[in-house]
Amino acid sequence: MSLKLPFISVVIPAYNEEGFLPLCLGSLTQQKYAGGYEIIVVDNASADRTAEVASGFGAKVVFEGRRSPAWARQRGLLEAKGEIVAFIDADTIAPRNWLSTMAQRFVLNPRIVSVTGPHAYFDTTPPFRVISYVINFLVITLDHFFRRITRKGGPLWGSNFAVRRQTLFEVGGFDTSKKFRGEDYELSLCLKEKGKSSLILSLFVQTSSRRLKREGIWSAYWNYIINYFSMLLYRQPASERLEDLPRKLGEAIASRLYLLLSPFGRSYNRIIAHGDRSRPQIALTFDDGPNEPFTSRILDILKQHDIKATFFMIGQNVERSIEVCRRLVEEGHAIGNHSYFHPRWLAFKRRKKITQELELAQEVIYKVSGVRPNLFRPPYGIQTPWLLRVARSLGFTVIAWDNMTNDWHLGKGAEQIAEAILKKAKAGGIIVLHDGRNTQQGYDRASLLDALPRILIGLKQQGYHCVTIPELIGRAIG
Repeated sequence: MSLKLPFISVVIPAYNEEGFLPLCLGSLTQQKYAGGYEIIVVDNASADRTAEVASGFGAKVVFEGRRSPAWARQRGLLEAKGEIVAFIDADTIAPRNWLSTMAQRFVLNPRIVSVTGPHAYFDTTPPFRVISYVINFLVITLDHFFRRITRKGGPLWGSNFAVRRQTLFEVGGFDTSKKFRGEDYELSLCLKEKGKSSLILSLFVQTSSRRLKREGIWSAYWNYIINYFSMLLYRQPASERLEDLPRKLGEAIASRLYLLLSPFGRSYNRIIAHGDRSRPQIALTFDDGPNEPFTSRILDILKQHDIKATFFMIGQNVERSIEVCRRLVEEGHAIGNHSYFHPRWLAFKRRKKITQELELAQEVIYKVSGVRPNLFRPPYGIQTPWLLRVARSLGFTVIAWDNMTNDWHLGKGAEQIAEAILKKAKAGGIIVLHDGRNTQQGYDRASLLDALPRILIGLKQQGYHCVTIPELIGRAIG
């Protein structure tokens, strides 16, 4: 290329990415690009060594405390010095020609304001890796043609795109009101008035399939489709009620399947979903912890209001947060077993595997806290006759709930959480909130911290007294 190569700023939003970040940064430091470039890692309030890892690779590290990809990318844009700003995810590996290929497209056509390309998965089985190349190639191609037909501008895929910096500022950067999905779609709609968007079908990046594994294939693609059309047609993310619909339906069917398989299952393996409806008591429970620093801050709030709760803890998380577990017991809260790994389909595994999962969590909790819980809550609330029989044989009382909202969702605000919980409050009720999310470390629970005092005050105003599960059902803590 005889033309002058632009200086490029590469922005990487990163939240608790110490594991994947070295792969991403390693690929960026090996770029075959003759021009200059900088690497900016935006530490999005991580609780791990993300910033330290990034500094070790010579990247510029900036901090953004407001948690969302949109806020992180916007902060990276404000720090960027390059004529071109490229965006890649922290769990994504760029090919060695990534920067040079994008730069060439910008240089040869000044009318182009953005460039993007597809992705595939690097941490799956070889057959599925090949399939992911084909599927994502087809999806982004269809995206491109659909946008051309409907005049919605060119596509932008969040893990693999670049934009002229000046153009980004002209359109106001990223829409930070988009909590998790949609800020890249929104940006693509804004850019269509500024110039052309270029799709480079051969410019694949390789990314982690962890979101696919966490949400499930059907839910992941469903969420993509409904948010895609919702953003392009209405410029708003899809309703939370529509998100994860395949998973929700699957879990709802699975959790009731045991009624068909064993008509006497409920009477033989009693599941407690509420206490005495004649008494003004409510049990407050927290799932998926411990998750620091949020579990400790929840304990602070409960202590201020002189309230005891029940924590259904994941064994793997317990091993990471020993001190908060001990504090929890010392302050009089009850503990429940919520499995060791929190596998989604634990209820459908063989009895031996279920037993191992529960016993492993039990031993870890006892070793750390000195308590052997006699309460068990199945991961995701999914139950089968054999899961319930295993739990009963191990001496557990299985605890469900009658009051829950998706408080764990990053897009759920404090007011929404509090309103949903208080609206469904009933005497003898069991409320489920989440101090963590699966086995993720440092998962953001800021919205819950804001909602919790409102919930506690609201329950008191409604005449309810918060108790632990053992108090609610009249059994010893164990």
